[in-house]
Amino acid sequence: MSTSHDAWHALENMFTSSSHARVMQILMQLATFQKKDMNIFNYFRKIKHFADTLSAIGKPLEDEELIAYLLRGLRSEYDALVTSITTRADSYTVSDIYAHMFSFEMHLEQNNTKVQISANNVNKSFGRGGGRNSRGCRCGRDGGHATGTRGGYSSQGGHNNSGGHIDV
Repeated sequence: MSTSHDAWHALENMFTSSSHARVMQILMQLATFQKKDMNIFNYFRKIKHFADTLSAIGKPLEDEELIAYLLRGLRSEYDALVTSITTRADSYTVSDIYAHMFSFEMHLEQNNTKVQISANNVNKSFGRGGGRNSRGCRCGRDGGHATGTRGGYSSQGGHNNSGGHIDV
C-alpha cells in the first residue's frame, strides 16, 4: 500500500468481510438453536446473547425477529404457547415473551410433578395388595368388590359396570 488511504481501505474490506461472515454465522446459529433440556432462563439468555452480538456488530434484530427465533427453538410441549403468541392480534415485547415462556415452563413442571406423584401412588397401591384377582382383573386393594356384587359380577351373573372394579 502506497498511501494511508489505501491501507485504511484494505482494513475496511477485511473487517467488512469478516463481519459479514460473523453475521451469517450468528444468524445460522439462531436459525438452528434448540431449547432441548435447557431451562427457559438459560435458553433465553443464549438467544439474547446471539442478538446482542449482532447488535454490537451493527446488525440488530427487530423484536419480532428475536421472538420468532425464541419460539422456533421450543419443543413440541410448548406448541400451545407458540400458537397463543403467534395468533394474537397485538404484538408482544421480548420481555413479555420471556415472562410467558417462564410461566408456561413453571406450569409444565408443576403438571409433570403431579403426574409423577400420581404414578408413584399407583405403583405403591399395586405393591400393597393391588394387582390381578383370581378372575384376572386388575383391581385395587378391595379385590374389586362393590356393594351388592360378588367379585365385580352382579347376582344375575353379568359383569357389573357400576364401578365394581377398575382396570389400571
